[in-house]
Amino acid sequence: MTVITALVREAEAAHRHDNHAWHVANLYRILSTIGKIEYITPHLTALFDAIQAIHRRVLYSKILIGVNKDVIRSQIECNYYEPIRELRQRNPETRHFIEFDDPVVYADIQPAESSGAFWDGKT
Repeated sequence: MTVITALVREAEAAHRHDNHAWHVANLYRILSTIGKIEYITPHLTALFDAIQAIHRRVLYSKILIGVNKDVIRSQIECNYYEPIRELRQRNPETRHFIEFDDPVVYADIQPAESSGAFWDGKT
């Protein structure tokens, strides 16, 4: 977590907004894992608030990504949540690894639709 935080701060200082968004997303993802550590659990709200404060410093990052706190909460409370994919349980029918929801929500940016000429020249 310390390394990811350092990468976020470095991206912010270097004005690399895309890297900032990428690393902040990983900070949110790691909360599900460290939230299971007993001595960190009482400080999760303060930790989440600190991550949000860092996230909000870069407008591009703030617009591009959001976080679903309910997903993080459910992963912390889930007894079989495993962040390492290879250690996860498998679906008995498909034998695929069980996938968990991503707490990071990306903006749905759509290209402008072309509906013909903007102005037909008539007044």
